[in-house]
Order: sequence, then C-alpha cells, then structure tokens
Amino acid sequence: MSASKEKLLTRAELMLKETRVLGLSDDASFSDHVKIVSVEPGRVDVKFEVTENLLNIRGYVHGGVLAFLVDVITFMSTSTLLPFEFSAVSLNLNTNFVKGIKHGETIYATAVAVRAGKKIIFAKVHFRDADGNLRAYGGQTIYILDEGNPSQVNSSTQLNEKSKL
Repeated sequence: MSASKEKLLTRAELMLKETRVLGLSDDASFSDHVKIVSVEPGRVDVKFEVTENLLNIRGYVHGGVLAFLVDVITFMSTSTLLPFEFSAVSLNLNTNFVKGIKHGETIYATAVAVRAGKKIIFAKVHFRDADGNLRAYGGQTIYILDEGNPSQVNSSTQLNEKSKL
C-alpha cells in the first residue's frame, strides 16, 4: 500500500473510532461495527453487519440509523480531500429508503465526494446488499469552516469514472 493510501486509511479509521453509535454502550465505537473495505481520495467503501440494536420495532434497520450512516460515511469520503485538522458542518442531509434491511444482512456502502469546492462539498452514498441490490442511498452538502483552512481543498476535485457509484 502506498504511503498516501495508508495515510487516507489511517484518517478514515480515526474518524470511525471517534464516532459513537447511539443505542450502544458508551465505550462502543462505530469502528466496532463498520469495517473499512477501501479508501482513496474522495471515496470510501465500508461494510457492516446489521445487528439487533439497529432495528426498529418492525425488524428493519431504523431510518435514523441509516441517516446517521449517510452523515458519517459521506463525511469520511469528504475528509480524504481536506487538511487533517479541518472543521466542517452539514448544510443538508437526505436519506432515501429503497428496500428494508433486516437483521443479519451484510450491507456494503460506497460514499463519494461528488464535487469539492473551496467552501462546499457535495457527497453521496449508496447502500447495497451482498448481491449488489440497492437498498438505500443518500447524500449531504457540507460547508467547510474557515478554521479548517479551506484554501488547501482541491477546488477542481470531481467524481471521475472510477469513483462512480
């Protein structure tokens, strides 16, 4: 693995370790449940097993959990394009549910930063099952705060053919 890929992977792993999952014990981090499959500039692929604590009363993954995952995973893809000590906030977040996800399923998520400007980044994520079927998707618009030194963002970064979902 190249030094730059290793640096991106380390950064993504740190984000996972610092993210707490609602409904779990205080010492459980997101990285206990979500595993990074690959990372490259502007893109992160992860997978996770659906556990009982992520389900709603009907036995499907709770919509709020998927919205949380949209937020975290798209932020991870965005972080690969920014200086290490960046600050950013969500301007808009959306989640679309295609088919219910049940306990025991393995879900694969691919998030990409679609367009990165000097202050605004657009990111999206698709959630697929083990057979490649789309189960949910979402995205967010992220605003880069001045403290994050946005001048270091590659303002021409756009989704290339390899990174498409």
